[in-house]
Amino acid sequence: MDEAVILEHSGQRITFVQAYPYRGPKLAALSLYDYMSVVKLKRKCGGNGPRGALEFEEAWPLLKTWVQELRKPGEHAVVCLDGYLSMEFGEEDERCHRRYGQ
Repeated sequence: MDEAVILEHSGQRITFVQAYPYRGPKLAALSLYDYMSVVKLKRKCGGNGPRGALEFEEAWPLLKTWVQELRKPGEHAVVCLDGYLSMEFGEEDERCHRRYGQ
């Protein structure tokens, strides 16, 4: 599968799905849904992240340019999934999200 790299005027943009595996031990207990709800991904300015930011794991290639910042209480994001949820569990179409089958 080809992996897309999204670039903006200020450089490479990252997604929560890219960042999630490298979130580190302090956020390891969070599901992807919870992670997306309570974390903001911030670009480091001048090599430093915002005060109180959580660093990613050292294995992540974008460690030097991005950090994680917890959202303030009461300002959690609402996660919206965009796409078709298929009930065909044997289906191999990567354009569709799938429900977990039992």
